[in-house]
Amino acid sequence: MNLRMIQKNIFVFTTGEIVSRILNFFALVYVARILLVEDFGAINLAIVLVSYFTILLGFIHDDIATKEISGGVIDEIEFRNNVLSLRLIFSLLLYVILIIFVLSYINNNSVRMFAIVYGLSIISTGLYTNWFFRAKEKFLPISIGLVISSLLNLISVFLLINNSTDSNIAIWIITLKEILNSIILFIFYLIKKPTIRFSINVNIVKRLIKQSYPLAFSAFLLLMNFNIDQLMLGIITNSTEVGYYSASAKFVFLAFIPSSIIYQTFFSQMSKANSEKDDLKQLLKNYSKILFAFGLIISIMSYAFSKEIIKITYGINYQYSIPLLKILMLNLFLGYLNRVYGNPLIAIGKQSHFLTAIIAGVLVNIFRI
Repeated sequence: MNLRMIQKNIFVFTTGEIVSRILNFFALVYVARILLVEDFGAINLAIVLVSYFTILLGFIHDDIATKEISGGVIDEIEFRNNVLSLRLIFSLLLYVILIIFVLSYINNNSVRMFAIVYGLSIISTGLYTNWFFRAKEKFLPISIGLVISSLLNLISVFLLINNSTDSNIAIWIITLKEILNSIILFIFYLIKKPTIRFSINVNIVKRLIKQSYPLAFSAFLLLMNFNIDQLMLGIITNSTEVGYYSASAKFVFLAFIPSSIIYQTFFSQMSKANSEKDDLKQLLKNYSKILFAFGLIISIMSYAFSKEIIKITYGINYQYSIPLLKILMLNLFLGYLNRVYGNPLIAIGKQSHFLTAIIAGVLVNIFRI
């Protein structure tokens, strides 16, 4: 177990992730304050809708690609080319399906247009090579891509969005930020590993899908747990209500920053330590302690200052978001517990166990409602 390497990775990735999220958050707050609540809600509804298609790329899961490369595949070049080829093909297919779905079933013209534009980010996600850099424990390129794309996003928002009718400009800026992030990291990938060719190996495809499908279903169910409420609001109410809810929901995603950072920096080490029980036990112990502490502190503080958080950031127009934020923060700690006990199962190759746990959680959530 290389503790120094973990500390270095945590610092590099934490810095990039925090700076990126802060820049994106400022951009989000500015957009929310300038646009009508209805248009802000329509944009968020479109983003949530597209996320259900993006998550299906998990059938060629980046965590599995990371685990395989970390473990030392026989022919890494062929494996990498297969991952890239499969993810790109699948992303193109998903975008086509998204367009057909949106044109067939979405009646709100704004949401329809926003979804088609933002859906372009699905294709760029197919080229996002974070799985390779995580396997090699090189987090600097990932952080550089996040920070540069987020900084340009913030600058563009301030320069180009000036009145409440600029929602079309806003969705293009948000989409181009995602595309730019993928392009930057792909350039780093080309510099590191220039041997790229289109490759489909049936055995590799079967192996990837076999290991990935439990994670894909798990991710889809988790997304339902987090986002189905926004979709339902969009169906049974209107974009304005979605806008109020989305404003509070954004803080939940912001509050999950530490869990994502800690998980991604520990993941490669846990994958490598899988065969060494003592090292794995110590890693899991450290991972659980850190995650539990962060989850507890963030949940309590965010709940206590919900009113101040909403008023300072979004302003008086979003006062209806305050009680929503309190409710969401009560569930935040449970989300951290899921990361503590669920995600390590992926690192040690127990994807099916992880899926079972997620299904149980979703069923409990449904019956609770």
